[in-house]
Amino acid sequence: MDKERLPSPFLPQSTLYVRASYGGTGLAQHLMCQAQRWAATSGAACIQLYVTTSNEHARAFYRKCGWQPEQEIWRLEMQGQGPMEPLGDLSFNRKCVF
Repeated sequence: MDKERLPSPFLPQSTLYVRASYGGTGLAQHLMCQAQRWAATSGAACIQLYVTTSNEHARAFYRKCGWQPEQEIWRLEMQGQGPMEPLGDLSFNRKCVF
């Protein structure tokens, strides 16, 4: 979600963790409802959370709660690449070569 589209006030929810032993008890659903209730009474127009793409269990739970994906975060692992050569020519019409 880009900054121009952020509702005001905007409330990020960073994490929600429930121990596996509490799975299926409704605790996660209860906590999510409480967070939404708190956000609504605080005047928030929107809540945003982050979840890794590989966490299908959490993604399914959030979908069940009515959440929808808004953006993707892409990452490039640089381990083992070694040091890069100095930039030199800064013309940007070439491909990235390591």
